[in-house]
Amino acid sequence: MARKVFLSFLGTNRYIECNYFEEGNLNKKIDNVKYIQEALIKLYCHDFSSKDQVFIFLTKDSHDRNFLDNGLWNSETKKYDLKNVGLKTTLNHILPEIGNPKLDPVEIKEGFSREDIWSIFEAVSDKVEEGDLIFLDITHAFRFLPMLGIVLMNYLKATKNIKVCGIHYGAFEKLGPAALVEQTISIDQRNAPIINLNTLLEFQEWTSAVNGFIRFGESSSLKSVSDKEINNFLRQPETRDQTTKDLRFIVNGLSGITADLQTNRLNTLINQDLSNFSVKLKSLREKSPTVKPFKQILKLLEEQILNLSEAGELRWLEAAKWSAKHNLIQQAFTQFQEGMLTYFIQDINKLLERKPQLVCFFPVNESGKIDYLNEKSRSFYSSILYLAYKKNQKENIPDEFEKAVSTLIFHGYDELANLYGQINKPRNDINHAGMRKGPSQAKKFLEIIIDIISKSEKIFYSNQAKQSNFPSKRNLLNLSNHPSTSWPEKQLKLASEHYGPVQDIPFPQIDPLAGEGEIDALADQYLTKILDLRPKAVHLMGELTFTFTLVQLLQSHGIPCIASTTHRTTQDMPDGTKVSKFEFVRFRNY
Repeated sequence: MARKVFLSFLGTNRYIECNYFEEGNLNKKIDNVKYIQEALIKLYCHDFSSKDQVFIFLTKDSHDRNFLDNGLWNSETKKYDLKNVGLKTTLNHILPEIGNPKLDPVEIKEGFSREDIWSIFEAVSDKVEEGDLIFLDITHAFRFLPMLGIVLMNYLKATKNIKVCGIHYGAFEKLGPAALVEQTISIDQRNAPIINLNTLLEFQEWTSAVNGFIRFGESSSLKSVSDKEINNFLRQPETRDQTTKDLRFIVNGLSGITADLQTNRLNTLINQDLSNFSVKLKSLREKSPTVKPFKQILKLLEEQILNLSEAGELRWLEAAKWSAKHNLIQQAFTQFQEGMLTYFIQDINKLLERKPQLVCFFPVNESGKIDYLNEKSRSFYSSILYLAYKKNQKENIPDEFEKAVSTLIFHGYDELANLYGQINKPRNDINHAGMRKGPSQAKKFLEIIIDIISKSEKIFYSNQAKQSNFPSKRNLLNLSNHPSTSWPEKQLKLASEHYGPVQDIPFPQIDPLAGEGEIDALADQYLTKILDLRPKAVHLMGELTFTFTLVQLLQSHGIPCIASTTHRTTQDMPDGTKVSKFEFVRFRNY
């Protein structure tokens, strides 16, 4: 069973008798006592036993003047010999009546220096044991000691798992100066309230909990202090309103979100419907929460969590950003890379819906989709995304991945691939504990992830309004024997409206003796050129077998191919010849 401990400080003043009562409850009153310690012990320590403890902390002067008998200043003899019953005698009379806990006076320093303050801190701390139930009296704690007492209680809660049953202050000064009270107020009217200052400890708990959340993203302490307040209000019919219930919903939701972030539960985060969380959080800011500390905390939660809850398909990016901000560096790397891979796979699924012919490069399951939770799928798409990064770095990649990688780059995934490639090395470094050649210094990881997140935000958020997050270049590639400089105005205007600016590359000279294999090889060469240029569409007209072969290749990569249609008019000339004129009509898809 936990030990019960009463801690109190004793001063040097001359104390006079009064009646101490619990603030707001005159039925709990101890009459005609000189020392607040006597009143507090009778009110709150009546169930102590011989295993429990009463510690009185006193300086040498307070020990001689008020702990021992007959030590107060005597104005007649000019000595400290005034008749007086000291606290030691008083407690020795009453302690046997409440179970006979051990009385232990502890001498402390005056506290005039930093060293003295630490000495007092250690003196009190050393007397407290693991799991003690503490009753603290700060009535006669001088100068800084009341503040030190509050700080010390929080310190001991963290280091020794104590429970604070009460922090008490006997407000005798509410009656007036002691000498005047003694002369003008009869003992039956000297009622001084005992104020419970547990609220100060609660304030510190809230402060510590909020600080832990802001700095480290740790919400368990915030939930703990919140739950105590919220549950108290929910037990009372008059405060069991919707606002208090919504507060509980927010606190529980916050606890779940931060737990997912700390443990990298990204699949839960990206698939969780947080719309109700966002709505209630915004709504509570406009109300006056019953739990007072939440008035300021709700604003903080909006700043910390709202972007994450409303991020939609980019929640993984906000999760990585949140983790980096709260110094959860390894989580930030993991969530960023795994989140980007998941986003990439889901975007490929959208691409395949628009261009199903690309399935020959991007394998799908029986349902025609890529399962982003399938390990083999994640491994394959991680490989081609990383290989796209290497290709962008002008490095060689395996031939079997060439077509898939080139198709990725053509469809605009090169920026994403570059980011994926940049994070690959540091993430492996941090996940493998630096057990490799040339590991990064610890301080570098935060810089790296913040830089990559910043680059990602510019790419993803600037493209959110577009149909595809990774659009191809907006231009028309003209591969024909007729350069765009010779096109009529109508053809140029239509091309610009539908496809953007026109870029020319000459149509190759096709040898009439060339075999099918040579045509195929030449078409493959032009496919590579076109994939690097990433046009919106290709205007392709020329030798029929080469055109046919290249159109098939381009279409297999999802690249639209068009031809020009014309209207021909023939005019008979006087010399018997005929002159044909071609007038552009429209572009037609192959």
